[in-house]
Amino acid sequence: MNMKHLIPLLAFILLIGCDGEKTNVTSSDGPTEEAATEAPSEGSVEEQRLEKKLAEIDIAEVSSYSPWSEQVIEIAEAIPVQEDGQIKPFRAYAEPKMMSFHGSLTMKVKAGGKVHKIGPVAWLLDCMFRPDLADKLPVFLLDDTEILKPFGIEAKDRRARLSFQDLEDGGDPEENGFTQLINRGRELLEKKSAEGEVSLSDEEEEVTRFAQLALTFTGLRDSMDIIRGGLPPLDPAQLAYVDQEVYQTLRTTMDPKQFGFWLPILRETVQSTQRLDTPQAREFEYELNRQLTFARFGPAWIPPQQGEEKEWHTIEARVTKFLKKELTDAVEILKDFKKLEAINKASGRPNSGEFLAALKEWQTSLADRAAEWQRQ
Repeated sequence: MNMKHLIPLLAFILLIGCDGEKTNVTSSDGPTEEAATEAPSEGSVEEQRLEKKLAEIDIAEVSSYSPWSEQVIEIAEAIPVQEDGQIKPFRAYAEPKMMSFHGSLTMKVKAGGKVHKIGPVAWLLDCMFRPDLADKLPVFLLDDTEILKPFGIEAKDRRARLSFQDLEDGGDPEENGFTQLINRGRELLEKKSAEGEVSLSDEEEEVTRFAQLALTFTGLRDSMDIIRGGLPPLDPAQLAYVDQEVYQTLRTTMDPKQFGFWLPILRETVQSTQRLDTPQAREFEYELNRQLTFARFGPAWIPPQQGEEKEWHTIEARVTKFLKKELTDAVEILKDFKKLEAINKASGRPNSGEFLAALKEWQTSLADRAAEWQRQ
């Protein structure tokens, strides 16, 4: 996505905050599969027709999908996370996330002639470490896909499960369907804010809710961009506040494309770019802000340091504390970035021994620190 399309997206993130995962556009209170089959009597023709329809929309062809191993799932589901003031395993964190998008705790895809069932932990791992694959998964359950037609997003059935790729494939060459949806959602929220709750029609409310849900998905999916790297290059000679000896030392051990490379000198780098009037400086600042913005949507899985408040941190919150010089141990965040970058680097072979070892190291590190924090 280019900068032109990303600017309104970031504005919309700031407008809705980070609570989009609590919004669901399905109309029923319970799991959608159960609600959809309650009305007809058992064994009726209507019940059989609905069951067949649900089975059809439940299985999507995703030829590139490969499942995570049981070992990966076992390690990942035990990673401690804080949410709503409670420490919970990663599985308990992932389940409501998946439910809010998918209306079910099981996602079915077909690859290589086999049907794979994807649970909450596997799906969230896909979002965080295999984002291109996550875009192809049928994550969004929509009771009425007609609301998407104005944005050029077409679905075969009125009630369907769509992938993020389905949203992007709509629209036109100038603005894809997702961008059109987000822009319209932002306009409707601004109208609602200015004119009051009753200013939107039922259809406009549905568009707003789904736009918020789709945007929240991108936040969750891109929450690890800060680990995946991709910061634009800067000419070290123009970084007036950066110690050049420190910079060169970092280059011998780390990749300048990775966020972790810049973290030890990030305060000085930002001070330097603010003095520069160059496209490179503006691009660096923009990408830095984008990655930090999306990192807000990630899990709060970094325990507080000794003497800190009881709140666990997202990566974004931890980096912010580092920049404000509020950490009692500034080295710890550098170690955390190295662990996460090792997981990301190994994610190209997700069931390899390298990936398992990196994931296990992260899980063990967090579990040990969580236990120590709870003893305080």
